[in-house]
Amino acid sequence: MDSTNTRVEAFSTPEIWAENRQSLCDALPWYKSHEASLYTIDKVAKGILINKQVSVRDYLSDEVIITTLGGGREKNKTGERARAKDGSQRPKKYCLAAMESSSP
Repeated sequence: MDSTNTRVEAFSTPEIWAENRQSLCDALPWYKSHEASLYTIDKVAKGILINKQVSVRDYLSDEVIITTLGGGREKNKTGERARAKDGSQRPKKYCLAAMESSSP
């Protein structure tokens, strides 16, 4: 599924359900990022929350996730968050560290 497709039907009941980020962080042992989408421990990515802000290049499948990282988004005239400047390089470094250490 890419960001241009419509939603697909769920294939099972989610193990965890939360109405907001705070509840999600409280429910999951492996995602505790109350503000940022990337959860890290010791500069290694441990989890990522992908919510409504996707780009046309994002791709999600059962084995592959390609998504944008780095922030740099601001609200535009319509109230949507859009890329306004280059994001930080830290998220990329943290994800590479996770890949190198075989940390999911």
